[in-house]
Amino acid sequence: FFFQAEDGIRDLVRSRGLGDVYKRHLVNRGNAKAEIHDHRGAIIDFNQAIAIDPKRADAYYYRGFSKILMGLNQTGCIDLREALELGEVGATFLIREFCE
Repeated sequence: FFFQAEDGIRDLVRSRGLGDVYKRHLVNRGNAKAEIHDHRGAIIDFNQAIAIDPKRADAYYYRGFSKILMGLNQTGCIDLREALELGEVGATFLIREFCE
């Protein structure tokens, strides 16, 4: 059911031209949750932003950092490397700090 709902949200966002605004909102909301140490909630928002736009480098970056703060270094580092590959140069520092 969750995946069907996620597909529906993605289709709705695309059909209404809200993609950029909605993706930015999800990343911003995820960052706000991370600020109050709700990393699980933040990751959910980053996941949604990535589902809508798999090339969203900042969502991978922030999701990776949240995972690292939760002690999930292996998957966090995968996200940080994906963010770097997509152009998020700020990921370089975190990769050096936590992934090497």
